[in-house]
Amino acid sequence: MMMAYGFCLFDNVHDSYGLELTIRKPADDGSGAYTAQSLGTFRLLRQDHPGVIAGDVAQIPVDLWRAISDPQEYVRVKASKAPNGANSEEAQAALDIGIEDVELLLHTVERRLSPFLLTREDDVKMAQLSSTKDNNVDMRDVFVARYRDGQRRVLESALHVLRSITDESEDADDNATESS
Repeated sequence: MMMAYGFCLFDNVHDSYGLELTIRKPADDGSGAYTAQSLGTFRLLRQDHPGVIAGDVAQIPVDLWRAISDPQEYVRVKASKAPNGANSEEAQAALDIGIEDVELLLHTVERRLSPFLLTREDDVKMAQLSSTKDNNVDMRDVFVARYRDGQRRVLESALHVLRSITDESEDADDNATESS
């Protein structure tokens, strides 16, 4: 809403975060240099997003997991998609997500979250202000604070899920070690 309409709602369950991922690949000219190639922008959602709760959409998109688990294959499949948007059979294949993939995404989300944590308290205070005439506050500042707060909430929600996955993996490893 901020980008399209210039305003934001406070604590909006429909907020999302566009996580853009790129990979480094050797340049086509054979120079030994590397270039960046975009894997795409993947929309992360809050855990309390109505579509996530209903099971209609994934909080962390399946395409993001595909891109992380095998970036080269993801680029190849993405390039070979039919013009009408139909996926190839390879794109429909089962995902093989390792704990290292989860940890990679977890660390990426942590890095993206860190700037939003620096302004957290100020953003929450500012975001809660209303447009009453008693406030001598520029509403643009309120909307920017609401936007940053929304981005922070989405990333914190994703981080919570990713940490629970790594914690479950550690528990499973501990149980396997104990039974050995």
